[in-house]
Amino acid sequence: MNSKPLVSVLVPTFNDGEMLIAALESLRRQTFDDFEAIVCDDASTNGTAERAKDWCKTDRRFRLFRNPVNLGMTQNWNHALSHAQGEYIAKLDGDDSLQPQTLERLVDALRQHQAEIGFCRTIECDDALRPLSSYYGERAFVKAGIEPLAEHLQSGHYWYRLSFDDFQLWHSNAFLVSRRVMALISGWDAGWGCASDTDLILRLLELDLPVAHVPYPGVLYRKRTGSVSDLYRKRRWLALEGTAVHLLSLARFHQSNRVLSQRLRHNWYRLWKNWGSAMRSIEQQPTDKERLRAVDVRVDPPPSYILVEGGVRRALWTARNAAFGRIGR
Repeated sequence: MNSKPLVSVLVPTFNDGEMLIAALESLRRQTFDDFEAIVCDDASTNGTAERAKDWCKTDRRFRLFRNPVNLGMTQNWNHALSHAQGEYIAKLDGDDSLQPQTLERLVDALRQHQAEIGFCRTIECDDALRPLSSYYGERAFVKAGIEPLAEHLQSGHYWYRLSFDDFQLWHSNAFLVSRRVMALISGWDAGWGCASDTDLILRLLELDLPVAHVPYPGVLYRKRTGSVSDLYRKRRWLALEGTAVHLLSLARFHQSNRVLSQRLRHNWYRLWKNWGSAMRSIEQQPTDKERLRAVDVRVDPPPSYILVEGGVRRALWTARNAAFGRIGR
């Protein structure tokens, strides 16, 4: 192994217990071994850090860092990133696992295509890591007529245009990105919670660099009750933040003088309308008002031509449905 590893795997954890040990074991079983694992414990309270400390003693590639206070999920990701020494960055949340060939397949794809960004497939699992289904983002592949079970190399903007039909194309653990590119986008935006992974993927695609899709089902994503994403979903913040992240990305894309396809224009209008509805509904929940306003100040309306175009399309759609309704009677 070189003095500096080729790949740095960030392993953020908080109160993951035995699930963290399963995650670390999945890294040790990798067929590619030129990596370091940076375990970053976010002030766990159930002995997770102590278990991680004992486990890391068994393999010199694994290093443990412990936050004296809880930083929160996204800041903990960035804290782990700050310790990375590898040429490439990957992430494995402490309650998920990797399939044995994940790192090998991703590294091979980036080398073969001389690319700096690659993603693999994800399998959604239950608490015991028993497979349930493929990752929901693959619906965007199927909808666009792209085979998710095949390897693809496309520009970032090609993938970007598939990312706005309520889909996140890949799971947040399913990437391998050069450290150079991660530095370009300054890691994760700590202003977001669970939508920080969606934001990261969109900002990577906005760069319009070549992006490889690897058909290997490399990530086992544990969908479990009580996780951060589960709590965000139940309080509707996952949908709210996701909508805001997509709106801000479209604004950046437009400001960079990129051509907006009809589908992107349609989705910008749709997302803006959804955002307005969400704001009105959450105003009835006083505990969330301040957080909503903090997000809202970052979101601007679409350009007027998109609002006009969307309004006309909506009016025509309403009129057509009304006409068909009269004919039906």
